[in-house]
Amino acid sequence: LIRAEVQLSRALDTADFSTAQQSLEDYRIAQQLLGDTATVMSGLLNAHLASANACRRDGQLDLEQVLLKDAEKLARAHVESRAYRTQRAVAFVLERIGDTEGAIRQQRQFQHRQVLYLVLTLLREERYDEAKNACLKVRRGPTVDRMLCFFRALIAAMEEETPAAVKAQFPMRGDVMIDPIHEILIV
Repeated sequence: LIRAEVQLSRALDTADFSTAQQSLEDYRIAQQLLGDTATVMSGLLNAHLASANACRRDGQLDLEQVLLKDAEKLARAHVESRAYRTQRAVAFVLERIGDTEGAIRQQRQFQHRQVLYLVLTLLREERYDEAKNACLKVRRGPTVDRMLCFFRALIAAMEEETPAAVKAQFPMRGDVMIDPIHEILIV
């Protein structure tokens, strides 16, 4: 399993097909030994994506489609998983194969753990109101909350196309902008 994770990390960094395939094979062995644990399933799904991406880069489009079909079959079999890592990997596969609605449904299931994936997907689909609502619903701590403030400002700018709409997302105290969630000075 450790070798599979290391190979996957290398494959994601290099887009090397042989490394991605080795990772995929190692995850298959881990699945036989350990079963469908969250670590194994998320790794196996991501290894499929890494292999498919390497195929695309190398121009092996037929093999890419085979790998994506295998990934889709595996992802759809694990759509109901309660494990966050598996849900996240399923969402990545569904988005990669073009099932954006399926990916959004998956992301909504784990938005309490990671709302940014959902927001990014909704923005990519130009579903600004839904993205804005997702930004308002979840509080995860200072770093994520600040990113959500940024996304709200970005959405306001895309909707209004004015600097005033962006500035309105961040209240002013005198001539200093304030993060509305934490009342932290934005430098």
